[in-house]
Amino acid sequence: MDVETSLWFMGWWGLGLSVLYIGVYTVPRWEELVAGPTREAGNTTGYLVALFGSHVIANWLHNTTWFAICDAEGSVATGLLQGLKSVVLFCGSSLAFCHRQESQCLTTPKAISTVVVTIGTLLFFSAPSVTPRELL
Repeated sequence: MDVETSLWFMGWWGLGLSVLYIGVYTVPRWEELVAGPTREAGNTTGYLVALFGSHVIANWLHNTTWFAICDAEGSVATGLLQGLKSVVLFCGSSLAFCHRQESQCLTTPKAISTVVVTIGTLLFFSAPSVTPRELL
């Protein structure tokens, strides 16, 4: 299977799993998981449908682009970019949600791991490229 076919296949696979999860898990528990908390927060059903729809589309795009990036940049570089993404999410969730939920706060261990990931990623991308032949 060529790369482009794999990209589309994985994108549609992820889309199918999202729809399956929503249909099998969320819809049967709609009142408990969605409608009740939504009413309490003052949101509308239309807002929720838009959120679920955007989640499904974003999941499809994520799965499709993930493999495109792996093909273009290589799996190691893509993995390191995921680590950098985690750093941004740690910091962002700490800023946005620490006041609401203590587990979202940036603790010393999280800060240390964030620094390690950032430095490691910078070192990897700043190192010169070496071919296997040059290693010998």
